[in-house]
Amino acid sequence: MRSARSTKSPMHAPPTSGRALKTPRLLLVAATPAWIEAELESTGRLGDVLGAVAPDGWPPEHHDRDTLRFWRVELSKPGAEGWWLY
Repeated sequence: MRSARSTKSPMHAPPTSGRALKTPRLLLVAATPAWIEAELESTGRLGDVLGAVAPDGWPPEHHDRDTLRFWRVELSKPGAEGWWLY
């Protein structure tokens, strides 16, 4: 997903548990169960939560509802949130 903000503004981190890697051109943020819930609701809702715009053709191949449900369960387990999924 690309930022919904102007390319001239600084990269903005979506709400996280503090787990993010940032370079001048990339912000990689660990997924959370709440983000999975948002994406299960709709791609637009996920974009709203992340402050981003989904590209045409989102979601990518192998990123279906069953996969999202699996990730939601796994990320909800104690200690799983973090770099298990980004």
